[in-house]
Amino acid sequence: AGRAAVPIVLPWLKDPQVRADVCWILGEIKDSSSVEPIVGHLGQAGAPPGGMDLDSQARAGFLDGPVTESLIKFGDRSVRHLRPLLNHREWSIRAHAAYILARLGDGTSAPAIRALLEDGNPDVIVCAMEAVGLLQDTDAIPVLAAYLRSENMRLVNCALQTMVVLGSAASLPALEEATAQQKDLQRRRLLTNAVNRLKGVISQHSASVAPEPARSKGLLRRG
Repeated sequence: AGRAAVPIVLPWLKDPQVRADVCWILGEIKDSSSVEPIVGHLGQAGAPPGGMDLDSQARAGFLDGPVTESLIKFGDRSVRHLRPLLNHREWSIRAHAAYILARLGDGTSAPAIRALLEDGNPDVIVCAMEAVGLLQDTDAIPVLAAYLRSENMRLVNCALQTMVVLGSAASLPALEEATAQQKDLQRRRLLTNAVNRLKGVISQHSASVAPEPARSKGLLRRG
């Protein structure tokens, strides 16, 4: 009965008033024929005024809409439709494709998503930074480190957040060098804070994977 409803429901995707409900219904039915029409409605929301930050409400409103959530419900069936969109001419579609593929954990898309870190649109770069963080793509660290010298403080902040999310000791040399060379007090504090946060993440990770200390032989003896 669910699949029979798909041809009836699909045309309503064009109506923005009911699109969220239609996406939810199609995501629940999970009929593969729905994926391509849903993908066709990616990136229709405009960018938030002033651009996006990784933890801003505006970013969440832009990326985490009903189209995104519906495509995630389809899992791997969405991937082949999304990968080509990483090179789409519309920046908002590139941004959405990178984010959704990362949410789906598609590691094979990591090199193409990493390339978007050098996109000409700052909002695509921010979305790509979030995506490499979700994928735990430590190969992105050199490009992220290059942004520490950027004049665009939004990109500097997002690069720092992503490096902390990656939680890799490989980021520390670049962060510590940038901190030592930074003369601006505010930026130096920002970098110092990121170094300390990253060290905390690394320390927590090390503690969580450390082997339990061997029990003393004496404790194993029975009275």
